[in-house]
Amino acid sequence: MTEGPDRDEYGRKLADARLWQTCQTFEAALDLAVRWFEGKLSYMPGMHAPSPNSAACPDLDGMAALNRAGLLTIDGRQGRPLENGSGSRQFVVGFGTEDTAGKLLALSCRSDLVIAGHAPGTENHANIPAAAKDGAPARWLGRTKGMNLDGGWELWAEEANPVLADTLSGLWYLEAFDPRWGRSDALLPSMLEALRG
Repeated sequence: MTEGPDRDEYGRKLADARLWQTCQTFEAALDLAVRWFEGKLSYMPGMHAPSPNSAACPDLDGMAALNRAGLLTIDGRQGRPLENGSGSRQFVVGFGTEDTAGKLLALSCRSDLVIAGHAPGTENHANIPAAAKDGAPARWLGRTKGMNLDGGWELWAEEANPVLADTLSGLWYLEAFDPRWGRSDALLPSMLEALRG
């Protein structure tokens, strides 16, 4: 990507960045995330590209729908079968209210899908491999020290704003994944059903 007068070094529009820099509420952040996954915005905090990675990310329409249903999704990946030591479980990571967390944790109790819910201010140190490369874990779920994000809250304060970072720090951090390597048709529909029900 080429940096220009209206774009940053990742090709993201500066006008779209300003929307996040003035975003003050969780509800407004959900709306901006929907627009990101629909391809109507070129900026999402922490994403160093002008659009979601549709090759790695779960169904973009499904991700937009999860945001509409109240889960601010910040990461996700399609399931890929393990072949020659490389593959991934489908997963989605995001922020939600206590009500959202309750609905998703209940889903984990009635299905084979796994939801790790981390209440505001808690730290967890589980190490669940979500992706593998050459026979070794390449992406972990279950760890919330530093919010399990590169840069943690500082990233949100810098790439969005301190008010939004503070708002998100008061929400549940949720990690949902399908324990079956390679399966990509169960997690998102089940999460949507749980959140809408």
